[in-house]
Amino acid sequence: MSNDLYEFFMGGGYRYSGDGYYFDFSFQPSIGRVKARDFHYQRSINFLSDNIGFGWQSTIEAGYLLNDSWLTYLKLEHRRFFSEGSFKARGGLTREDILANVSGGFKSHINIKDFNVELGVLNKVNWNAPKETD
Repeated sequence: MSNDLYEFFMGGGYRYSGDGYYFDFSFQPSIGRVKARDFHYQRSINFLSDNIGFGWQSTIEAGYLLNDSWLTYLKLEHRRFFSEGSFKARGGLTREDILANVSGGFKSHINIKDFNVELGVLNKVNWNAPKETD
């Protein structure tokens, strides 16, 4: 199974910063194309799909500055993509599989759902700090 998604995002967001903390939100609608291949080994048949569709990605992030060099944050990201198109059958072992090769194609829906949680702690290293000497 292979699933190649080409997606173009466009959108915007907002960031608010206060004393030692920040809050970030973004929303990005998208359009895209999915090309997929699903090979069934037992039947020796390929299903080739070509779909187009729309989706979005939204992100919420909040962070807190612990001191001058340490930052902690929590980021939530949600992405959806809905597509519609058609798939064709190629190959096959049985009579029905071979007949599917000459049919015009079948309707296809490929939908993608992703949700990510990221918890991080960052340290800013000051490379130019003077070294301590005894």
